[in-house]
Amino acid sequence: AMMLAYSPQLTVVSLAGLALYALLRWAVFRALREATAEQIIHAARQQTHMIETASGIQSVRLFGKGDVRRAGWLNMLADQFNAELRIQRLTGSQDTLRSLLNGLERVVVVWLAARLVLAQEFTAGMLFAYMAYQLQFSTRVAALVDKLAELSMLQLHGERVADIVLQETEHDA
Repeated sequence: AMMLAYSPQLTVVSLAGLALYALLRWAVFRALREATAEQIIHAARQQTHMIETASGIQSVRLFGKGDVRRAGWLNMLADQFNAELRIQRLTGSQDTLRSLLNGLERVVVVWLAARLVLAQEFTAGMLFAYMAYQLQFSTRVAALVDKLAELSMLQLHGERVADIVLQETEHDA
């Protein structure tokens, strides 16, 4: 409300920047969700392989399959690392675009505010006050958007836990 009281024109620029950030998060979300799901699957396979090898270590040694099991585990570990790398690349790209968007927004706001100062519709103090309000507002709204995305991502982990919990119990024959 304070930003709007200072300048509706600058407020529109700030809101447009935040809307673009929300669209960016939405656009990247599906790819990030798929990459996270892939990483969870690869981690589960790798850990399962390790546990099965450890529990059957006598049989593995008896039949001389230690190198085969180790190679299989290393391949699964590499798949997990590659999936984690994909998540990091997506997150890094998203952060870079966010920084670029914030920078562009700030440049446009300062440019428009400086024009208002030169036209004597704004004072230098009003400019600094507006920038403080704008920074606080955009930081909090961006954090809200991030938390909503994280909350949606938690659903993926909940689905994996549900798969495990709702699986029928195996009975020995």
